Formats: sequence, C-alpha cells, structure tokens
Amino acid sequence: MKTLTIFCLAACIGLFSCSKNSSDPKPVQPDSHLVGDWKLVSDSTSSYSQALGTHGETYIGTAADRFVFTSQGNLSINEGTTVEAGTFTLNSDGSLQLQYTSRYQDGLTIMGSADYFRTVSIDAHSATLSNEGWAPAGVYFVRVVKLSR
Repeated sequence: MKTLTIFCLAACIGLFSCSKNSSDPKPVQPDSHLVGDWKLVSDSTSSYSQALGTHGETYIGTAADRFVFTSQGNLSINEGTTVEAGTFTLNSDGSLQLQYTSRYQDGLTIMGSADYFRTVSIDAHSATLSNEGWAPAGVYFVRVVKLSR
C-alpha cells in the first residue's frame, strides 16, 4: 500500500509539473504602426495603498523626449534626464515588454531593468502604453505612457 501511495504521488507530481501553460503570450513581429520615432506626450504614474493613500505624478514630454522602436526590435528612449537603450517584444496578447541593456537615470547607470505594459493601443498617429495591478505590500499601481507622431 505504501508503494502504491508513493507511486501515485510521484505520478501526480510528474503530470502536473510537466504541463505547459498554453496561455503564455508569444512574441510577434512588431506592429508596423509601432516602429518609428515617437514623441513622448506624457508619462503618468499613480499608486494607492490603504496605509499610504493615493500618490501620483505626470511627466509632460518636451521636444527632446523620444521613444524610438526599430523593425529589428531595438529601442531607445530619452525622457527628461533618463536615457535608455535595449530591446522590445510585442506579444500575441497585445502586451509589450521593454528590456533595457542600459538605463541612465538621475546620475546612475542601471543595467538589466525592464518595463511591461499589459495594454497597448497603437494607430498611425498615437500610441498609449498602460499597465496596472497589485505590487508587493498591497500597493495598487497604474502607469500610462502616451506617445504621438
């Protein structure tokens, strides 16, 4: 009986640990509307927690603030004093992953950071990148980046 129980337990672990999640987003070719040079209109963030209340800020883009997406999947961003370079992946579920090889921000160089946007709305003249959700310590956050041509 003990052998049968161990066998059944091992079989269950094997079956459930080997299953692949078919809902994981798959990379797709960059949308032709996304590729190109974009002017940053605004980048706003807000957060809420029961302990800290609501906080937020909006950065309004200047003429020098740019997001550049290439057809090869490369990315460069100038936003205020922040300069970022890296790659991007547009996924089949419409999400956008920005992976930075370098990020210069507030006098510091940060290597290996990333941004993720769950919702991406793109047309020939404007794009909106947004994400929201729960972060650690019970903080709900929202970020919306608006771009124009």
